[in-house]
Amino acid sequence: QSHLAPGLHPFYIEQHQTDHLQELEQLLKNEHCIAIGEIGLDTFLKQHKQAEIFQKQKDFFAAQLELAQQFDKPVLLHIRKSHAEVLQILKQQQFKQGGIAHAFGGGIEEAKAFIKLGFKLGITGQITNLNAKKLHQVVQYVGPEHLVLETDCPDMTPLCCQSSTEQRTRNTPANLPYVLQGLAKSLHMHKEELAEQLWQNTHQALHLAI
Repeated sequence: QSHLAPGLHPFYIEQHQTDHLQELEQLLKNEHCIAIGEIGLDTFLKQHKQAEIFQKQKDFFAAQLELAQQFDKPVLLHIRKSHAEVLQILKQQQFKQGGIAHAFGGGIEEAKAFIKLGFKLGITGQITNLNAKKLHQVVQYVGPEHLVLETDCPDMTPLCCQSSTEQRTRNTPANLPYVLQGLAKSLHMHKEELAEQLWQNTHQALHLAI
């Protein structure tokens, strides 16, 4: 079973127009959507750090948070090099719907702040990399009750699924068991016990009945 979660992604901010927000609102009215996403802030590219463009990202993020509050939907957060700003806007909006901090790449303090705001942290194939020390520290600190698994297609492929050629194998949901395995190893847990907890977490984050 698949579910719909539409959103205007910050990476494509130059293409977004006010009309798109109205189209998103119509989608939320007319379709069965379980969340809004991915939405958030991204300053990975130099052009997105420019004051005018970054402000546009913030405006579209805030507008979509308002829609999430209006329709009582959780959000899927895309956060790249902008944790403090995302947290600031969530707090300004007094956002209570929660959701998932997707492909979480922050540290322990950021993790605590998102959890306090009602978010689960999305864990990708990066957890299979022993060198991803910050991520391992975060998951071990917060524990399994605040985590969910995700593919993050086509990136964040588990190490065991990366080809030996220069180009990485495209990541797919079929690789999720390897993410589970990597997370279970990091948390020193049995896979079955962890999977059950993550299943509950996912339903909780997305306001779904089990």
